[in-house]
Amino acid sequence: MTAKVQKLWDKIEQQRVRVFQELENVGTSLLNRKASPETWSAHQNLEHLLKAEASSLSYLQKKLSSGGGDIPKAGFKSWGRRFLLRVAFALPTLKFKAPQYLGDLPESSDFNDLNKRFATQRADLKAFLDTMSNDLLEGEVWKHARAGKMSIAQMLDFFEDHFDRHERQLKKAIGK
Repeated sequence: MTAKVQKLWDKIEQQRVRVFQELENVGTSLLNRKASPETWSAHQNLEHLLKAEASSLSYLQKKLSSGGGDIPKAGFKSWGRRFLLRVAFALPTLKFKAPQYLGDLPESSDFNDLNKRFATQRADLKAFLDTMSNDLLEGEVWKHARAGKMSIAQMLDFFEDHFDRHERQLKKAIGK
C-alpha cells in the first residue's frame, strides 16, 4: 500500500473507531430511534455506511478478479469528479437518495454486532487493498454510483466525507 493510501486508510479507520467509542454508552433504543419518520436512526446511518463500503469492496473484487483489463491512471477527470462529489456532500441542504442496490436498512440493529461487522468489513477491505499493486492503487478502479470512476485514494477520501455526512445525521438522530 502506498504511503498516501495508508494515510487515508488510517484516517477513516480512526474515524470509525472514534464514532463507535462515542456511541458505546448510548442506549440501544436511542440508537434505533428515528428523529422523524423520514430520517434514519443512528444505527441505520451506520448500516448504510457499512453496506456502501461492502458494496465497494465487492465491486473491486469482481472488477479485479479477471485482472481488471486496461485500467487508466486516475487523472484530472477523476480528480474533478471527486471534487464535485466533495462539494455536493459538504452542502447539508442537498439530499441524496441511497442507490437502490444498497437495499433496505433494518429497523433496528444490535450495537455490538454492528461494530463487529463494520470492523470485519474494514479488515477485509484493508487486506484486499494490501494485495493491490501500486499501478492499480493509482488507476481508476473504483466507481461511485453517481460520480463515476476514481482511484483507491479518492475512494477512501470519499469514504471519509461519506462517514462525516452520516455522522452528522446519526448525531442528530440521538439528539447530540
